[in-house]
Amino acid sequence: MNFGVEIDFSQTSVEELSDKFDRRENSPYLKDGGVIDLAKLRSEVSSFLNHLNTIQKLKSTQNNKQVAIAALCITEEIRFTASLEGDKIGGFSLSSMTPGKQALFALTLILDESDDAWPLLIDQPEDDLDSRSIYEYIVPYLISRKKERQILMVSHNANRGRKRPAQLDRDVYWRDAALCA
Repeated sequence: MNFGVEIDFSQTSVEELSDKFDRRENSPYLKDGGVIDLAKLRSEVSSFLNHLNTIQKLKSTQNNKQVAIAALCITEEIRFTASLEGDKIGGFSLSSMTPGKQALFALTLILDESDDAWPLLIDQPEDDLDSRSIYEYIVPYLISRKKERQILMVSHNANRGRKRPAQLDRDVYWRDAALCA
């Protein structure tokens, strides 16, 4: 599992700012497609403000002062990313993780980053995970941490008990409203 950080402008804030300009007019501060060129705007602030006050046409609902403030106050966003087995989640692009991989990522993150001695309750991990993921990632963790921490796992998978490694203590289940071991 690897973690990272991405810094960029959100697509929404760029679109909102771009939408303030009359895109029918040519502008040195609008790229093809009518999207604001933030790099050029930031490198030529005085020229941009002069252009905005003298030449640039705006939509009728906008005024120069509002657009200048919006353009100069737009800030980058910081987004965290993580990758697991080549798939990425977070950041500015869409996640490449399947729902099962996202569940495995979240569970792995919780299991690896928690050093608490409190009991850990895991409710139906097999809902989004395949058996391979459970037995390659989750079971080794349970085996390594069972001496330090009580771990309770709820499962509706009838086969889980049959494939359970001998290192795990026992299954507990309900039968006729009584707790059985």
